[in-house]
Amino acid sequence: MRCFAWLALFLVAPLAWGQSRDIVYYLDRTSKSDKPAAFEGSVVEESINGVRVKPANGTERTFGTLDLVDIAYAPPRSLELKFQTITLAEAAVRTGTADRPRMQQLLREYLAIVEPLREARAASLRRHVAYRIACLKAQLAESADEIQEAVRDFSRLRTELLESWQLIPAARWHAQLLIDLGRTAEALEVLDAASRTPRLSVDIKRDLGLHVIDLMLRCEKHRDAEARIADELAELPADHPSVPLLNLYRIAAVGWTASLEETAAKLKQAVDTAETPVVKAVGYNLLGHLFSSKKQFEDAMWSYLWVDVVYSQDRREHVKALERLVNVFTELKDESRAEKYREKLRAARQ
Repeated sequence: MRCFAWLALFLVAPLAWGQSRDIVYYLDRTSKSDKPAAFEGSVVEESINGVRVKPANGTERTFGTLDLVDIAYAPPRSLELKFQTITLAEAAVRTGTADRPRMQQLLREYLAIVEPLREARAASLRRHVAYRIACLKAQLAESADEIQEAVRDFSRLRTELLESWQLIPAARWHAQLLIDLGRTAEALEVLDAASRTPRLSVDIKRDLGLHVIDLMLRCEKHRDAEARIADELAELPADHPSVPLLNLYRIAAVGWTASLEETAAKLKQAVDTAETPVVKAVGYNLLGHLFSSKKQFEDAMWSYLWVDVVYSQDRREHVKALERLVNVFTELKDESRAEKYREKLRAARQ
């Protein structure tokens, strides 16, 4: 009889562990912590602009795409046991403690779950698993062939996510991989197309618009950048948070063909008077790009290091600085520091 009791306990334990509700991990803009906050409930509505979540008790909440870090969708009861190790590994990825072997194992576990999910009524989970597989393959890609495969995955995936919150982060990944391959003009096309997605919220359009402008400058499309900046500024009140960023981009776009010293001085003055770390980070990254474009790689290095060491609060600007430091140290023939920043870049992209 005791044996049957132990057997019952063994069989019930995995089910008791099972995740019965979705867990939304998001950026809490009111918190000083850079760790994602969590909200548990059932995702009852999804769109390209975010998700609506109904908790077991209390008021429903809506989370915008720009604030979403990840969603752990509750698996079907029949697959709960298989998702235990996936859930634990994803927690390690979110906290930055997952090393390469663990991420490779997580990718294998996701690939193994694809076929069983075809039989389950879990469209959101199935879609998210496809997205996470593409993200992990991108994070693990090292050779040009592996990066190219990840590019193809995201190109296909974006057509399947047209009504889902993952569309925008997928477009960002797609663009970043193209940049890694030196195909910046194609990356610009990807983000520009994403910024024109029907029914996209104004906030997401503006956020993507800043990255489109940045890529226009990298592609030396200064006139296009000037026009885009003018359009954006015409729609914003003077006290909008995007205005100082757009003014920095305008200085760069207008002055790119002027003398290096004059444009650099204007950017430095704008950085010195900037009131937030994000604006300073954008300014220093623009300075770095300006110096790099004129082959002044040591000056570019110091500009990017300001972002890495002091103004790293904005993740995207920090990643941008790390990516460009790899290129700068390569140009300076400092391979040891280039490799150091490749490692930092891999960790920052998790």
